[in-house]
Formats: sequence, C-alpha cells, structure tokens
Amino acid sequence: MPDEMFFSKDERALVRGRRTAKRTPTMRPCLLTLSDGGQVEGIILNLTPHGMLVRVLGTLEIGTPVEVQMMRDENFQKPLAEARHGTVVRLDASDGVFSDMGIKLENKRAAPRPRAKTILPRTVAPARPRAPRGMQTIDVTLGDAKRPGRK
Repeated sequence: MPDEMFFSKDERALVRGRRTAKRTPTMRPCLLTLSDGGQVEGIILNLTPHGMLVRVLGTLEIGTPVEVQMMRDENFQKPLAEARHGTVVRLDASDGVFSDMGIKLENKRAAPRPRAKTILPRTVAPARPRAPRGMQTIDVTLGDAKRPGRK
C-alpha cells in the first residue's frame, strides 16, 4: 500500500514533521535541577521557544519535572539566564551511556504592562472666520492743505 511508504505505525506519525517553531541548533551547557534537589549536567543540542533537546549522562523518567539553567561556561559555574521550568516529554537512550531528552518548557507569560495614562492631544479652537479682505485706502490731509486734483 502506498500509504505505508509515507506513514509509520506509531501514534506520532500524523504530527511528525509539523513543527510549531523553528529549531535553533546550539551546544550550550546546562544544569538540570530535579524536584528532589539533585542536579544533572547536560548539553542543550537544539532549542525552540516551546522546548529543548538536552543530552545528559544517564536517564530520567518521562514526566519528570525539571528546572533548566543555561550556563555561560563549561565548568557550570556562571548562569547565562534565569532558570526555566519544564517537563521531560521524550527520551531516547539508544546508545546506553548518553540519553537525549526532549523537555517541554512551561509557557511563561510576561506580566501585563501597566497601562499608561492616555494623553489626549490638546484641541485647538477653530479659527474664527474673518471678513474678506479687500484693498483698504485712506485719505490723509495735513492741516487745511488740499491736494491738487481733489475736491
């Protein structure tokens, strides 16, 4: 059947290949803190806004809540950013020593910004309609002197 060439039989076959966000490949050291206080060192292989793929030495169970702290250095001493909470949703331990874990991050919404006071622009009073301007003339006389040509 032609469909068997394109779809595998597992439950994720229909959603495979449709990513919610583009992956960013990276080799960033990270420190995973478990809920019991234990810490596991790992390397982030790729990263999206929704989750990450982390390679660690050993394994964790699917559904384990973790806190992921990206580190600036390879000695795991200097944190790079604030820690993010997530859950292990995928585990690939095919070679036995290292395991690749898919961690889904909790959706952290930014706190709403306080609304700024609305500033309305000053309303300028409409200009008064002016009388039509025409040519204005004035007749000036000094004393009793009359100008020639005038009556």
